[in-house]
Amino acid sequence: MNDADSGMGEIVRAKGIFRLGEKGILMELASGEFSSQPFGPVDQSKVSIIGKDLRREMIGAALERCVSAEAG
Repeated sequence: MNDADSGMGEIVRAKGIFRLGEKGILMELASGEFSSQPFGPVDQSKVSIIGKDLRREMIGAALERCVSAEAG
C-alpha cells in the first residue's frame, strides 16, 4: 500500500490480533497480500505496523473508529 492509497504512509507490513467479543482474529498484511484467521480468546487487541513516513495520528484515528463501530 502506498501513500496515495491511504494517506497514512507507506505501510510495508501490518499484523494485529483483534478482540471481537470473547474471541480474537489475527489479521496480517504483507507484500500486498491480506490474510485473516480465527484466534483464540484474547484480553486485548494489539497491532504492529512497519512502514515509511507513517502518519501515526491517522492510523490511530482509524483504529479508534473501528473500536467505536464495534462498541456501537
